[in-house]
Amino acid sequence: MELRKFPVTAPSGNEYEAEVRREYGAFGGFALHFKLYERQACRGLFGKKRVKRICVADATYWEAEVTDVIALVKRQVERLEKRKHVDMMREASYNTFNAWDRRLDV
Repeated sequence: MELRKFPVTAPSGNEYEAEVRREYGAFGGFALHFKLYERQACRGLFGKKRVKRICVADATYWEAEVTDVIALVKRQVERLEKRKHVDMMREASYNTFNAWDRRLDV
């Protein structure tokens, strides 16, 4: 089984493609693989426009542990958005450190 949804829109406005795959796991059980993709427009060979799917988050759960697939996808999107926000803040702190005049105001 393979399910896909596009666009899954985060509160920040970013769009992702969500994919849920069910595969045979070990010991007679099934595993659910969750993946989030970002779509990126690019130029292919001979200047042809293409869309690349870049996997930005993935997780695997036993099928018996999952009761709500939508809640897990929402949680993955929230984690991804939080990670992106933290990365942006870190980059901003690098720029602030670079512009710092090396004085400590106590």
